[in-house]
Amino acid sequence: KITMIAIILAGGVGKRLWPVGRLKKPKQFHSFLGEHTLLQETYLRLPKGTEIFVATSKGFMPMILNQLPGLKRQNIIVEPKRFDTAFGMQFAAQFLANKGLGDKPCIFVPADHFIDSEAGFNTALKTIESMILSSLRRGEQNLFDIAVPPTHPSTALGYTRIGKRLTRINGIEIFEFKGHKEKPDEKTAKKYLLSKKYLWHANYYSATPNIFLNLINKYAPKIDKPISFDYAVTEKIDPRAVRILKAPFGWSDIGTWDEVWNKTGVKDAHGNAARGR
Repeated sequence: KITMIAIILAGGVGKRLWPVGRLKKPKQFHSFLGEHTLLQETYLRLPKGTEIFVATSKGFMPMILNQLPGLKRQNIIVEPKRFDTAFGMQFAAQFLANKGLGDKPCIFVPADHFIDSEAGFNTALKTIESMILSSLRRGEQNLFDIAVPPTHPSTALGYTRIGKRLTRINGIEIFEFKGHKEKPDEKTAKKYLLSKKYLWHANYYSATPNIFLNLINKYAPKIDKPISFDYAVTEKIDPRAVRILKAPFGWSDIGTWDEVWNKTGVKDAHGNAARGR
């Protein structure tokens, strides 16, 4: 049974997938690959027993309450401003710590991803929870993340460089962390793919709220401009304090119409994919 906390990050207003995704209704509130929206798919994918919170902006609350009727209203974390993931994760972690949940295992879950195996995803969460608890018993302040084996040389994604394999838990390989690399050019992305030492960075950071607060206070004590957690913390952290789980599932961040087309099963004779009338 899983008892960890999941914080769904649903405040993003990216311009990708325009004209469907727009400022007032970005892509997480739309359905692209099935009957459910990306937010609903994310919520429904989380295993039974998970305490679910949603971090978002005030303007999105009505859509969240409408799309997730089972979510407790008090579990919506309303960010006071849009300031990228470092601030958003810090605010959510402080919110949870204030509720007495500072030492509970937690995972930040983007609201707009495609995952092809719910069972594989749930196994990964179960594994992360057990690793966080073991780390706490040893008195360590470790950060955990899930990274995905790349299927093509993407220039639109960040990459996680892995070191040696440390162990295997529940069938999932655990690796040393050797660094975070932002979106590469095509030539570099091809090298990453061939090397087998780089995985797609999927943004499933996991620890406890108090550990997240400690890391942000250490590496980004003053967040005075929008900055991602990747830049603020991951690129500065001691790599020995990070463990990477190799994802046992297929994944996409559904960030381009090409990705939507790739994940759409039925095409016509001309290779076109369509939904609706």
